[in-house]
Amino acid sequence: MLLLIAFVFITGCSSQEAPQDSQAGTSSGTTGLASSAGAEGAIKAVVKDFWEAVRLGDADQAITLLSPFAQKCIRDNEYDFVPPASNTMKYKIGEVEIVDGNQAVVDSIWTDIDGDGNTYDEQMSLALRLVNGRWCIFGMAADMGPNQPPMVMNLESPEEFFGPQQSIATKPTTTVER
Repeated sequence: MLLLIAFVFITGCSSQEAPQDSQAGTSSGTTGLASSAGAEGAIKAVVKDFWEAVRLGDADQAITLLSPFAQKCIRDNEYDFVPPASNTMKYKIGEVEIVDGNQAVVDSIWTDIDGDGNTYDEQMSLALRLVNGRWCIFGMAADMGPNQPPMVMNLESPEEFFGPQQSIATKPTTTVER
């Protein structure tokens, strides 16, 4: 799978900073652990909903699929999280790799058409965590090509990826206390 190393990096950066609840119950009465029946389907449903929101350019929907801590970081710091809408984008969701019962990595490939009319593929992996009985995206990693390390985006520490930003009113950059 693309980026097990990147996943370890994301987990290492965020696992102590964000609350985790791997034992939270689900509405069906199961423990909510990834090993329970249907976990893979639930994980793939989140990934499908996320890619569909990206395809449609629906930032509000895409953000709801992130972990609560990632949502807070992005909103509190006023980071732009605008998916690139594309009517021609298609995506394939690959295998789910469950890690430690409450985290998962899912490879995806999206295909689109560039400005010159050429088809291209992008490989992207999403890192998910079970939070309060719900699978949430907390990180992404993109394949940057042969002999290149993946680009890792820890959404629970967006300043690592987006860098500090200031509003139009030039207020000081804020950070999320950990």
